[in-house]
This record gives sequence, structure tokens and C-alpha cells, in this order.
Amino acid sequence: MRMFFSIVRILVGLFFLFGGAVKLLDLQSFRDAVVMFDVLPKQFINIATVTIPSAELICGLALLLNSFKRASLSILTFLVAVFITAIAVNLLKGRTFECGCLGFLNITDNISWFSVLFDGGILTVIVLLFIREPSTFSYFEQVKFISTVIVIGAIIINIPFSNKNHINFLLGKNIVEIDLKETVKMISDNNTLLIDARYSDLYNKEHIPSAISLPFNKFFDVYKQYKISDRNKNLIIYCNNALCNQARYVAYEFIKKGMNNVYVLEGGFQQWKSQELKKY
Repeated sequence: MRMFFSIVRILVGLFFLFGGAVKLLDLQSFRDAVVMFDVLPKQFINIATVTIPSAELICGLALLLNSFKRASLSILTFLVAVFITAIAVNLLKGRTFECGCLGFLNITDNISWFSVLFDGGILTVIVLLFIREPSTFSYFEQVKFISTVIVIGAIIINIPFSNKNHINFLLGKNIVEIDLKETVKMISDNNTLLIDARYSDLYNKEHIPSAISLPFNKFFDVYKQYKISDRNKNLIIYCNNALCNQARYVAYEFIKKGMNNVYVLEGGFQQWKSQELKKY
């Protein structure tokens, strides 16, 4: 039985080590996944973006090295419980979307109650591993140490991530945000193309009439299909809400490709819906 739980511990460690590493390789996609869940205040989004992968990576590594196990399992229990809650809250609100949590791997299954069940199974395994670990007087010292390492890791991760965002911000100065009134006016112009940058399942559920689907996570694959060659064409790009960064990501790519008139719809699709404009 001891051997069995040792194998389970190693598998759990590998699972979170892999998950953390994949998120780190594409932090922008993970940030947009955090935004899609719409459960965090705006000021905590970037903090969660760098802290969660750091926690998964460090706790997964600790389990593999058979060190600081109770502290690592405690932190992972909290992370998985929060994730399950976030999925359940969105499902109860009737929201389903591609998680996008595994970044460049493009594994983007929709969240569902099966997701809750799957993560509940992982949570159960983590709790069982925690229970089997002998209690030690150094438990809180372990938690303090692991938490400190995670914070340091998050700070280190945030340095290149912030620099990349700064570069995108400078590039984004060429992007003009326009309101609904201006958007409606421009849509009537044959020289204007409306682009939905959200995940494809959200587009299929409902979108602004005449908009084409160009998901930010599949930009390079889908972009070629539309053969947008007129650099003076007006492009209005939108994502889900004011917190969403997907439209700006797509806008950056169009600017780099030499497009001259790139705009982002202020407030995104939710702003469109709030005004009760015609929609699918």
C-alpha cells in the first residue's frame, strides 16, 4: 500500500509540474483564461496569472522530490478547490467556454460538469495523500517556506511577463478604442470588417451580426483563411468584456502585419448586449 501511494504521489507531482510548466510557456493565454472565468477583481488578474503556475510548478516538484509534502498538498488542495468553485459558478450562470488553460497545446475542451467531476477526483486524491502523511510539528514552517518560494517564483516570472506586457502596451498605443455609437456607424461601411476574438464556442453561441470569428488562441491558423490584404481596411475587434485582453492581442498581430486602421470595441460583446442591439 505504501508503494501504491508513492506512485500516486509521483503522478500527482508530474501532473502539476506539467500543468505549471505549460502555463508558464504561454502566460498570455493563461491570463485570458483567468479573465474568461470572470471571478476575480481586475486588480488580482495579473497576480493570479503568475502565482498559480508558480505554485503548481513548485508544489509538483516538491512532491516528486518527496519533500515538504503536507505543505505542498495543502496549497494544491486550495488551488483545485478554487478552480472547481470557479467552474461551478460559471456553469450555474449558464456560461460554457473553452478553458484555454493549457496555452500553446490548444487543448481547449469546454468547461462542463465533467470538468467538476474530474477535478473533484484530483482533489480527493490530494486530500487522501495529505491524510496519509504523518503530522509533524514543522508543518506550518513547511507551509511558510513553500509559500515564500512560490511568491519568489511568481515575482521572478512576473519580470519577463511585465516586460512583454509593456511592449504590448507601447504597441497598443496605435490601437484606438471606439464606443458603440462609432462602431455601429462604421459597420455600415463596406470597408469595415468586424472581428470576434473570443473562443469559438462563444462566437457560435452568440455574436454581433456580420462579425467573423478569429479566436485569439488560433489567430495564426485562422488568419490565413480570410486573406485580409487591404491594409487600409477598417478592423473593429472585440472580445467578451472590459477586462478581456483577447481583442488587443489580435489587434497587436494585425498592426504587426501592417494594418493601418485597427480598433477595439470598448466594453466588448457584453457592452453590445447591454444596449440590446440586434444579435444572434
